[in-house]
Amino acid sequence: MAVSRITKSVVEVLGADSYDQAAEIRREDVDFILPDSGPDGLEIMVQSAAALVLRCFTGRLRVHGAETVELRALIQDEARKMNALDRLEFGSRSMGPWMLAFGCKRYGAICGDASGWTARINDTFKERLPAGCAATFAAACMVGKLFNVAILKRDRDAHEAWDFCLSSFTSDKGARVRSQEVVDLGRVGILGAGALGSAVGFVLLRSRAKADVIVMDPQSFDDPNLETCILADILAVNGPRKKAIHLAEVLKLGGIEARAELQRVEAGNDLLKLRWNGFVCGVDNPETRRMLDETNTRVLLNAGLGDSKEDAGFVLWTRHLEGGAPLSELYSAARSGVRPQEVKNVGAVPKEFREECTRMAYQGVSLSIPFAALAAGSLLVAGLYHEARDEAPVDNYLQMDLFGKQSRYLRRLRG
Repeated sequence: MAVSRITKSVVEVLGADSYDQAAEIRREDVDFILPDSGPDGLEIMVQSAAALVLRCFTGRLRVHGAETVELRALIQDEARKMNALDRLEFGSRSMGPWMLAFGCKRYGAICGDASGWTARINDTFKERLPAGCAATFAAACMVGKLFNVAILKRDRDAHEAWDFCLSSFTSDKGARVRSQEVVDLGRVGILGAGALGSAVGFVLLRSRAKADVIVMDPQSFDDPNLETCILADILAVNGPRKKAIHLAEVLKLGGIEARAELQRVEAGNDLLKLRWNGFVCGVDNPETRRMLDETNTRVLLNAGLGDSKEDAGFVLWTRHLEGGAPLSELYSAARSGVRPQEVKNVGAVPKEFREECTRMAYQGVSLSIPFAALAAGSLLVAGLYHEARDEAPVDNYLQMDLFGKQSRYLRRLRG
């Protein structure tokens, strides 16, 4: 069986001596705390967090508080994808140190909330509007902070309180909270049905959007995709099924028009010549990104994840409009060569790296930590909404560190 990419991330950041040691570090229990008033309006955030925790942690997931039959079913659906129903506990009296509190506060817990387009981390709303992108984004940030504390043993900024509006891409505390309306996104292309593409699909399904989606990816699932692709399930991975077919079918089951294209998309491909309302780049190689300049789309949205110890937990989002700066400027051929750190200190990695795969092959792809992918997917879907509403935010480039102090980092990028 292939080694978990989340375990590889732990190896990369902590320098564990072996994969077994890194895997053991992930064996932590997580407690979900729901408000006494019940989870009304919190279902998407709790479901998203459950999907992430079941992938990033390997201990038990205990749910405390007034859950509903519907919420319990959503959490069980996420566990069923992972063949992990035995890891769930509802109404348990046990409580460990690693807690997530939804729409409420609990001493020692990382808490979060979402209302309309606004995600609120380590604080709550008095009144809550229905939320889609903001709920998935809030869950990603909460789990990212918990992973940083519980697995990587770094408690800096764990209880940072901040807001982020996915309508304006600003982190101004106290800004007006607006509702997320139902919008027709038109024809949307998703290139890549791996971690990023799957996350985009997950957010689309929970944002109440209408769209005509074409998913492009010729590859089949492999073992690590069960953890990295939030819409993957054990049956699809063990099949293995084609990623694009699975994603398109899941979207259709959720009421979104979708179909799969299994051809490899290269320069000059007819798919790039179709007229798109929005086109999402969810691949992790610069060669493919560079050829997307010719895509016939009103907006090209790109996302990337960190791929080294230095930028693990980083999320990149960029927007490229007709007549604007092309995507290739970010991924020029001069930048795509081997970085010096990729060939040095080979002895500092586990023996499995040296014996089973090359350091170079690993460094060439993102670490695919699921909460980073879901944060990126939330930003990408928000970008599609911006274009559909003709209400684009000021910035065409956004980068954040889910392990760092996000509000300060966002202000620095904007200023």
